[in-house]
Amino acid sequence: MKKLLMSVVSFCLLAVFVPTVKADAAAQPVAGNIGIGSTVTVTPGRDKVEWYRMDLKAGQSYYFYTTGDKPLDLPVYDKADDEEANRVAWIDVNKNSGETYYAVKDETWYFRIENNNWKQMGGQSIYKKIYVVERRFSSKEELEEAGFTEKDVSEQEQVFTETEESDGTDTSGAVTQEPDYKTIYVVRKEYEEGELPEGIKEEEIVRTYQKDHWEPTYGTDSSIENKTFSVAAGQTFTGTVTKEDSRGDNVYFYKPEVSGEYTFKVETTDSESDVWLSVGKAKKGDSIGLSSRSRKSSSRFGYHEMTVSLQAGAMYRIGVGSDYVDTPYTLSMVNAQAEQEAKKAQEAQAAQAAQKAQEAAVKKVTAKKVKVKKAVSPAARTMRVTWKKVSGANGYEVSYSLKKNMKKAKTKTVSAKKPSALIKKLKKGKKYYVKVRAFKKVGDVKHYGKFSKTMKVRVK
Repeated sequence: MKKLLMSVVSFCLLAVFVPTVKADAAAQPVAGNIGIGSTVTVTPGRDKVEWYRMDLKAGQSYYFYTTGDKPLDLPVYDKADDEEANRVAWIDVNKNSGETYYAVKDETWYFRIENNNWKQMGGQSIYKKIYVVERRFSSKEELEEAGFTEKDVSEQEQVFTETEESDGTDTSGAVTQEPDYKTIYVVRKEYEEGELPEGIKEEEIVRTYQKDHWEPTYGTDSSIENKTFSVAAGQTFTGTVTKEDSRGDNVYFYKPEVSGEYTFKVETTDSESDVWLSVGKAKKGDSIGLSSRSRKSSSRFGYHEMTVSLQAGAMYRIGVGSDYVDTPYTLSMVNAQAEQEAKKAQEAQAAQAAQKAQEAAVKKVTAKKVKVKKAVSPAARTMRVTWKKVSGANGYEVSYSLKKNMKKAKTKTVSAKKPSALIKKLKKGKKYYVKVRAFKKVGDVKHYGKFSKTMKVRVK
């Protein structure tokens, strides 16, 4: 029976062990420094919280885990102060799977580990009589004499008085005196039974009601266990790894020395479980997926293969996932580019050996020197060259130039059937220099004889 469904592992971390506790200006006291190889145990206690500092080094990977039965959900801050603005990460770990983190720069983290065993154990409902008291004051002085301030005022009322009824004007048309307005300050308060202040008049109590109040009881929860938290270095991939199960760290970091194509393979011997791969360039806390153009993937149940293009010197994150935590697997890698280059090198060596063998076989195959019979200009802007046929030749090359040293010479290839060549489109009245050589072919290679004596011809 499979014990537990498992997802692909997530983050990865690196740490540097610091042997002594450093003084820190943060708000909370730091219980200690942790690093790679550290294990912290926090015992239960009333409102128990401990802070631990960790210095992360750029280019290092870290693995966080717990050996306890209960999972840990730890907030991480950039200072020992649990204000939300200071939080930089969450570390969620359990006994089967931890988290990895890759540091792209030097960082300092503070872990807040809470292990509070002071819990609400029960309680009871208590009904209390509440008095709603409303007091009215005609001036700020009266308000202050009663021990209140304007902040205690629930509302203000505007009231006015008139000496006699009037429509606002007298019989002669003169305006009468305006009404006199006064502000009344109303203070409304609630008091529990037994807490009414002295001097409260009965008419000032405007309402009473029953309030249900829950009174909790607290005590020590004996089921709370120690919390254990550990740090290890992230795993460096060296080409192959075999695990008996998928518990723990299943993330590997690899930095290729040579750019090219690399093939990663993961397979399991468990016929009831599937396995899979993820490959990406490592970044802060996670990885960047490679584009579809730089990766090729093939898989079947229990096997996954991925060929990716990697850059020399860059850090890559390889993750292995499986259906169950007890799934065994083997992860391996082949540098496809190196294999191709080795194959090309072998092919080049074979071709070079064949070439040498061919050259050795035809080393004695040379064409004889050509003897030119004559070189004339039979018509305007033409030149005809005739030579004695060379036995066994496969063709001839006729070189001609306006310069005696044959600089910028042009070449015409002639078949072996006819030992002559007619060259056209020459410059009228110019003197040309011409020479001929024969060649023999072995495969695609031409073996040339010596040039004939250079002839000169003035073109008509």
